[in-house]
Amino acid sequence: MLEILPYFQGVASVAVTVGILVALANFAVARRGLNNTRHSQIMNLVMNHNKMVFEREFWQIALDQYHRRSTDEFTRYREYFENSELGIFKLTWATRGLHSNHINLCAQVWALAGESERIFKSDFPGWEKFLGRLLWELSPANPLEDVPTWYKVGCKTIDIEEKDSIYSEKFINYINKLKNSLE
Repeated sequence: MLEILPYFQGVASVAVTVGILVALANFAVARRGLNNTRHSQIMNLVMNHNKMVFEREFWQIALDQYHRRSTDEFTRYREYFENSELGIFKLTWATRGLHSNHINLCAQVWALAGESERIFKSDFPGWEKFLGRLLWELSPANPLEDVPTWYKVGCKTIDIEEKDSIYSEKFINYINKLKNSLE
């Protein structure tokens, strides 16, 4: 009977090793599934955002200004709206609305990354670049030359770090870290 004991110990250690390998494979499959789910959720968020933008002509004008492009259709609208107080008011608030929505998108991607800077950077690198560009656009250090006043005012009046912020403390800390690296 004692001669069989080493055999069972060997079989047991092989079984444990196989079990660990199977568990690791399952973790890898689960992680891949989680990544697919997160990317699917992000695509849904982006599609909803884009739909909102294209339903609002003022947001489209603000988006053109953000990209520093001038499409014929929106240049005509912009020039028309810039000639009235109400138009300027609407363009200013459209800029705020657009960029606030951009920040919200980034915050939602941050949340999908588990509020982890490492995961945000590694799994969603384009979002970090987008957030960095957006923060620079909103930064007091950015002079925003060659843009209309309504766009400057719309950008400079967004306070991400307000006292009663809807954003998590980790997100605010990450934003501050990213801002400091830009200036």
